[in-house]
Amino acid sequence: MGQEGSSTRDHFSDSSDDAVLDKIKKEQTQQVHMDANTRKEQFQELRGSNTIEASLKIMNHLGICLNDLSPNKVPPQLADGISSKVLLIVVNTYTKPKYQLGVGPLNDSITVAINHKKMGYKMVFLHNTTPKIFKSWLQFVLEKSETDLTIFYTGHGCSVVDKSGDESDGYDEVMLFDTGYVIDDELAEYLAQYAHGQRIVLLSDCCHSGSMWDIQSHPGMKGVIPDNIMSISASKDDQTAKQTKIKSTDQGIFSYYFWDLFNKDQNITTKQMETKINPYISRFKQHFTYATTSPSMLDEPIFPHRERPPADHPNRGHTY
Repeated sequence: MGQEGSSTRDHFSDSSDDAVLDKIKKEQTQQVHMDANTRKEQFQELRGSNTIEASLKIMNHLGICLNDLSPNKVPPQLADGISSKVLLIVVNTYTKPKYQLGVGPLNDSITVAINHKKMGYKMVFLHNTTPKIFKSWLQFVLEKSETDLTIFYTGHGCSVVDKSGDESDGYDEVMLFDTGYVIDDELAEYLAQYAHGQRIVLLSDCCHSGSMWDIQSHPGMKGVIPDNIMSISASKDDQTAKQTKIKSTDQGIFSYYFWDLFNKDQNITTKQMETKINPYISRFKQHFTYATTSPSMLDEPIFPHRERPPADHPNRGHTY
């Protein structure tokens, strides 16, 4: 699959000369004018980005950045269609030097956004945000979405000592931000308090993400977290998630194979995905991990509602 070595999300280095950067800029200009009929092979060739700036331009073309917006004063372009199929991407490349991951997480986010837009989802995203802002928008999408919601997190995942005594391994998993972290117990509480039965898929491409949302290991939440929620993770709680160059693009190994397999069979179920993806990612000491509040979801397509809305529907938005 064109791998050229790998690293964990904790170690990233990028080198590009001026000629390569000029080529990337030209490719990105072509990218934003592509229409929905562009073949996958052409898209992959045009999308190869090695700069955070170029990838952010694509993200802003595909959806709406929430960083400077407030859930208390939602603009019309966000309010329209938000109750239907929604994708919230939380992507951290980090500003602190010791945390920085480079462009890989943004490239994964573009892949997730493109595939969801093909299925008619409205995409919103947060980049290098704070825990407080993330939680405010998490509450918003959990409350406002009605049919289908995907939340994709990519960045650092960490383990911290469990202080509440609810973890069998003695550790809580957290989403790490530049200015702090959000613990898995709190994520589970948000699901319990604000989700209301809509179909929710929680995708996590980060280290120590097996129980990132804690729906499988939080005994106090059993029967409280609503049905129709499924968590899919790139690794077990004691594993790291890797990124590498695939087809000249820095990408997470899990995200690359997940969407490659999905596009080969869009009716693929969670159990089928586990069987097919593990031979690829296990070579990097990762294991596809999932949990659900509704066991029947495991034998259904991961994304069963793939129809695109009419051309004049608010969710159609940009072409890609």
